[in-house]
Amino acid sequence: MNSTLQEIPGNSNILRRLLAHLGRSLDARYLCLQKDGQVAFEIGTATPDVIERPFSSYTLCISTPAAGDFSPADERLIRHARKLFDILLRGLRILDVDGRERTAIPSGYLIESYLEVLALLEERSSLVEFYDRMLQLNERILMAEDLFSVLQIIMDTATVITAGEASSLLLVDQKTGEMYFNVVSGENKTQLKEIRIPSGQGIAGSIVKNARAEIIRDVAGDPRTFQRVDQALGHTTRDMIAAPIIARGRVIGVIEVINSEQPQGFRSEELELLTNIAGHTSLFIENIKSKEDLIRTNRALDRKNSEVNALYEIGRVLNSSLDPQELKGALLRTLLRLMQIGEGAILEPTADRRTFIQTVALINTDNGIIENESGPTRPTFEAVADIALWLKQYNEPYYFFDLESGNPAPGLAERFLRENARLLESINAPDLWLPVFDEHQEILFIISLGRTNYRRRDPVSDLTFFRGVMNQSYTAFRNVSSYRSALEAREKEQQIRRAFQKYVPARVVAELLEQESPPPTQQTISILFADIRNFSPLAEKLQPALLADLLNEFFEIMVDVVNKHDGVVDKFMGDSLMALFGVPDPRADDAARAVQCARHMQQSLTKLNRARAEQNRPSFEMGIGLHTGSAIVGNFGSRQRLDFTAIGDSVNLASRLEKASKFYRVGVLFTKETYDATHREIAAREVDLVQVRGRETPTLLYQPFDFGREGPDSLRADWEAALQMYRQGHFTGAHARFQALRDKFPADDPLIPLYLQRCEHFRSTPPTANWDGIFRVDAQIQFPSVE
Repeated sequence: MNSTLQEIPGNSNILRRLLAHLGRSLDARYLCLQKDGQVAFEIGTATPDVIERPFSSYTLCISTPAAGDFSPADERLIRHARKLFDILLRGLRILDVDGRERTAIPSGYLIESYLEVLALLEERSSLVEFYDRMLQLNERILMAEDLFSVLQIIMDTATVITAGEASSLLLVDQKTGEMYFNVVSGENKTQLKEIRIPSGQGIAGSIVKNARAEIIRDVAGDPRTFQRVDQALGHTTRDMIAAPIIARGRVIGVIEVINSEQPQGFRSEELELLTNIAGHTSLFIENIKSKEDLIRTNRALDRKNSEVNALYEIGRVLNSSLDPQELKGALLRTLLRLMQIGEGAILEPTADRRTFIQTVALINTDNGIIENESGPTRPTFEAVADIALWLKQYNEPYYFFDLESGNPAPGLAERFLRENARLLESINAPDLWLPVFDEHQEILFIISLGRTNYRRRDPVSDLTFFRGVMNQSYTAFRNVSSYRSALEAREKEQQIRRAFQKYVPARVVAELLEQESPPPTQQTISILFADIRNFSPLAEKLQPALLADLLNEFFEIMVDVVNKHDGVVDKFMGDSLMALFGVPDPRADDAARAVQCARHMQQSLTKLNRARAEQNRPSFEMGIGLHTGSAIVGNFGSRQRLDFTAIGDSVNLASRLEKASKFYRVGVLFTKETYDATHREIAAREVDLVQVRGRETPTLLYQPFDFGREGPDSLRADWEAALQMYRQGHFTGAHARFQALRDKFPADDPLIPLYLQRCEHFRSTPPTANWDGIFRVDAQIQFPSVE
């Protein structure tokens, strides 16, 4: 074998078999293939009587037979052999799965099958054996992947085995119903592929309609003939056989073989062969389409996987920081890298939202993604309001060009480009805008992408990805906003807590802050009122600055005492304060803590006055009133200002007791309800039974008093017996008992003198017959002295 053969693509064994078969059939002593005058392959010994048959860039050289010239059958065999050599030597145009063109010889088994079919035909083997070989050919063809190349081989085979001049495969356009030439054997292939036969016209259209193979003896005289084919080719079609290609019960095309080379023309045997080939072709097309569908599905899955991975990467970036500006830059940088986009920018709205300022600009270069320093610093885009309105209305990416034509989109985009023409002289026009909204559906910023190359791609397929980017960005920046708001709220809460804890215990502050806006509720609480006595005369004597110091010093100490007993300072009212126990949540020891707090306040005042006396500063007294009862607790006021407080009759009564403490000259007064709520575990003595205006039942008053520390245990019984005798109207006996107690009580006890005066008053001026021992309070809540 000559070295020149190494340049020939294909398999030398196939060439050897083909030449050997041709030599036997022609009874030729010598055959060779030449290329550029050099022998590439030869069989036998060269003789002077050689006939040359050129084809492509090769020449087939054959010695003449002993009988003289070649017969017509021999010439036909030579012509078919040349076709096979041409297929083997020129290679075939094949497209790989990515659409790129490559040149390769078809698989050897296809050519081998072709040779076997040709040999069987020439040797006139039985039709059954021929069909069996055709089935084997089909099984091998079904393994192929290149539809066009194998169809070309099938058409060439159809031409040979049916003894025709040329063949063609027409497919039906499923959208228009037209038929077009998909594969053609013979000459004038290009002209044929430019012809489209309208739906239902031509002999091919009739074959599709009737789904039945036919022999057409006189094509020119057949009224169905589509004359444009012969006119375009400049030759006459004499006869024809045609068979439908049927797939899944539907005709998808037609195989035609024209101009039989047999004297008797096409026979039923050739038509049956062509019908068989059409059936094999149908199976092959369906197989290839299934593979193509699988490839498309795999591509779609690959794209979806890439999209998911890209969105995962976007999500990872969006969760990498809590700094909004840092996030915007990282998001833009990631988009340019993942999508291989040329440049991008972040646009942020101005206050009026009619213009947008470019705050970040990046460009994708061969050296990586860098800041885009071309153009002005922080350029401002005009005429954005209409596009912004469109973005808010549709919540979709906005393309500045038409997706089909690639031309600038009319309307909003044209106006934007026109209004910003001067700016766009130094900055590339955007291709795409992705809006990112805040929780109020206002545009937070816009991701502007340029040089996307989408005019050379299908941008619609990326819409899902960009929508995902928008949704992820919305969630990420909403989370950042929520986090920053939470930080600000926490800082504000800490400020409130620090300020509020000066007046309210930390536990109560925490409970109140846990509730956004607790609705007013009715509950049992203990209310404490404390007031500086004779404050007005004191205020007249002191300078404003000294008066302010006095009040601040007083409240500082009293608030601290209230907090220590888990009370809540409700408000300051001039020289008095109001405190609540049992808010926001009541406790079993609310009343006890309130009484203890009152006593502690009086003790703290004593220490304060001692310190003030050492500094030659005036001292003062304080009265405290306490009541435990039902009140409405919650926020009251307007939207501009709300106060957390308690309202109701119980509050009013506590306030009146604070005033009554001055009349009784005691530091603390509290009601029976408070005393009962302490389970009477507080050391106390009964002060009086009074009728407060507006209340139906009389109120029993108490003061903190430790009988055990003040005298013998019998002292409480003596006190209660004296009160009982007084209320029964036995004023002489009561006077004697109070007089006897005078020496047993402290010298400054205020109640002994009070009741001695009352008894003396009623002995000289007896009360009415229905007197019940209840002291009645006037409307001004004044307790006139009984002297």
